[in-house]
Amino acid sequence: MFVDCIKQYVFYLIISVVEFQLIYLGRQHPKGADYFLPKVKQEFMKNKDETDVEQIKKHIAYGRYMVRELESMYQMRKYRAMKQRYYDKQEDR
Repeated sequence: MFVDCIKQYVFYLIISVVEFQLIYLGRQHPKGADYFLPKVKQEFMKNKDETDVEQIKKHIAYGRYMVRELESMYQMRKYRAMKQRYYDKQEDR
């Protein structure tokens, strides 16, 4: 029983970190935080009653994947903006 409590606490901490990262990244979303944050909440609330350890691990892995995808999308957007500012549009090769 004590081990189960520890597992639940660890999962809670991991989920909190992933949720915080998604909320932070949602501020930069192209459609805005007002669009993104309800979607994040909806996904978390959809799986709030999950008790199977393997399913919880899958959901955590998916959340981490989404964090990485959002970060790469934002980096690509910044790269494209920088490229438009500093390189000539006439460069055709």
